[in-house]
Amino acid sequence: MKYLALIGIFLIGLLSACSDPSDPNYDNDYNKIKELGIKEAIALANDWKFSKKEIVSFITPKELTITFPDDRKVVIALPEDEMYVAIAPWITYTHSCSTHYLSSCQGELENKTFDISVKE
Repeated sequence: MKYLALIGIFLIGLLSACSDPSDPNYDNDYNKIKELGIKEAIALANDWKFSKKEIVSFITPKELTITFPDDRKVVIALPEDEMYVAIAPWITYTHSCSTHYLSSCQGELENKTFDISVKE
């Protein structure tokens, strides 16, 4: 009988070791972002760049797309009369950026202060 109990304890330990306790359940994040407007969703995606690096987000001239590690996606359209402007300053290299990855893009001047002027 002790032999069966030891096998049971071993199997429970083995199954526990195979599961990843650090793998969060993304249901709350998924449900939350689906309910937000575009500006709030962009702000949350920017926050996730640092707190939930495994969530991938990018924005195009037409929509924000957020992909969760479990392959669920949320796509939120940008209003036709608004645009998203990403500022990621560079000194030695730049690129055209019709798809901006909120979850990873930072430019070369991270944590630097600079002035921006927008003219019509």
